[in-house]
Amino acid sequence: MAGTLVDGTAAAVGIECFCSPHEAGFSGIIKARPEDFCVQEVSEDGTVVDLSPGDEKDVVLAAPPSAPAKIKKSIETSEPEEGWRAFLDTTLGPNVVDAIAGIVTSHETLVRIPAPGDLSDKVKLLHAIQHCFPGVQSDNAKDDHGAAVLALSLDPLFAKLRQGGMAGDDCNRVLAFLLRGPLAATADDGVALVHAQTKEARTKMHRLISSSTSSLVTKTTATGGVHVSFSPKTLQKQRKRKQDTFVRCTLQKVRLPSSVRHASSVRYASSLQTNVDHFSALDVLARAFRAAVADLSVAGTKDKRAVTHQHVVVKNVTPETIRGVAGQLHSAGLAVGGLQYVDRPLSLGQTRGNRCEVNLDSTDPPPTCRFTIRIRNVDAPASLVGDAVASVHATGCLNYFGVQRVGHPGVPVRSHHIGQAMLQQKWDDVVRLLFSQTQLHDVNLTAKQAFLETRDIGQALKDLPDKCATERAVLMGLRRFGPSEAKKAVLQIPYHRRVMYLHAYQSYVFNRMVSHRMRAHGASVVLAGDLVQDPETKQIRVVDRPEDEDMANVVLPLVGTKIQYPANDVGAHYAAILRDDDVDVASWCQDATVKGAYRHVLCRAAHLTWHADGEKDIIVAFQLPPGSFATVFLRELMKASPTEQPSDDVQASPLSTLA
Repeated sequence: MAGTLVDGTAAAVGIECFCSPHEAGFSGIIKARPEDFCVQEVSEDGTVVDLSPGDEKDVVLAAPPSAPAKIKKSIETSEPEEGWRAFLDTTLGPNVVDAIAGIVTSHETLVRIPAPGDLSDKVKLLHAIQHCFPGVQSDNAKDDHGAAVLALSLDPLFAKLRQGGMAGDDCNRVLAFLLRGPLAATADDGVALVHAQTKEARTKMHRLISSSTSSLVTKTTATGGVHVSFSPKTLQKQRKRKQDTFVRCTLQKVRLPSSVRHASSVRYASSLQTNVDHFSALDVLARAFRAAVADLSVAGTKDKRAVTHQHVVVKNVTPETIRGVAGQLHSAGLAVGGLQYVDRPLSLGQTRGNRCEVNLDSTDPPPTCRFTIRIRNVDAPASLVGDAVASVHATGCLNYFGVQRVGHPGVPVRSHHIGQAMLQQKWDDVVRLLFSQTQLHDVNLTAKQAFLETRDIGQALKDLPDKCATERAVLMGLRRFGPSEAKKAVLQIPYHRRVMYLHAYQSYVFNRMVSHRMRAHGASVVLAGDLVQDPETKQIRVVDRPEDEDMANVVLPLVGTKIQYPANDVGAHYAAILRDDDVDVASWCQDATVKGAYRHVLCRAAHLTWHADGEKDIIVAFQLPPGSFATVFLRELMKASPTEQPSDDVQASPLSTLA
């Protein structure tokens, strides 16, 4: 069975098996030069993202600011003639409605009801529940058979207000006011409490609401009551959001030679110095645009040592500002252009994937860089390469997360180790791991180790350059909050960097589970209890009849608080891994919660072609779905992890990933 082939080098991060039937592989080096590895996003409409010279030189908006916004369908939620409560009784039955009412009176902790399949029916049902029971919150969930349900529970704010002494009907008034939102026509009217008539009661309510939510403010009225309204900050934020503008630009990461660094056209200019990691690129753009990093959205992260093309949507930054700084970005290895107004920001995964062109230099790498798997003669004939391409094209590859996500197996502390410590809430360990060796060639390791030995924050800030953004954020947090406040210091790491450590642990567990399933069952057999994603509805369900299912639809979960596990031995192995790692998903706090997701076990490349380029080089071109890794695909093709040319920029984030 093909799955018995094991790549021991990458096994430390869970990458162990192959699934394609060809056994003869070949060696090769990737990323010897940045232009050897080109990545282009493919947008949702199938357009391959590119930045032509004209796009950068003549920054032209493809749609004017006055372009009409996309018309959104409005779902009618007006109250039925019989009233909301009677509607619930008819729709759910009196017993179920009584159970929902019991949530507020603490008789029931959780009530699950079937979710209507029609969106309009679902919205109407949720509106009725909110109207009759403002203190009840609803979450989308799955039952044991994978059917969609609504999980109803007590709203945390309602519980806090009740525990603080607010009367039940006043709690309902406050929650109903919040649910209507700051954009409602009656938002400025606020709501009055009716059970705070004494001075002591009013003081208690003022303090309770102030400590419970930052969205509301209170004041004492002339008649001696308590009036609750939205805070000015909440009103401003929500109303501003309604007026937000979004400009999409094409971002190209390419470092220019000094002789042409200030040229007006950079599409085809590149050099050996291209080493711009994803997060650093966003930081540079944010500073240039005078915006927060949170105002920039992308559909995926891209590899550092490569020439990449992707869309970036910028919130509330004018096209004139982007045009004005475009030329200044060249020295940072970036180019922007092709501006267009859009109606919303991007979200992760909002592409059809990436189109990649990879130049493999087949020169035999030095022994210290060679992987310990059956790497064949570097002078592999064209027939061998052709057979490998045909084999992988037919079967696909195991959809592992690459070492760019989980951390390089050659270093003692990897990204998934840090994420695991975060999920365990062992914050002192997180600090220790961050200041350990996390990269193969870390020129700042001496400075980091010196801090661990001396705990001299001031000296460490002097020794570590600005590029060490993560470590410096922790140091400044320790200086601000005190040496014993490790958690507060870690939370000073920018959110987008911090959450990538959590994703690294999720990815590490996923890799281990793919290898376990491959060893136990292979890559061609669907099992009873497996999880599959419906290609049309994208819904996840449990397999009852394996013979009716396609292995291409089988998914495994990324561990989290909102997912279900396979109902077979694979699901049991998840529990064993988490137990061995001392990770309890149920105990994850708000600072570290990841909801989880699902990922296909197999990945297939589209538009796969190859050709020889000279005596030693081959060019491979292919397209991958969102979230899949080109290096993982090349590993399956070559039957060994491709050797990467070491980067000369060791300060880049260890979490730069190839989407």
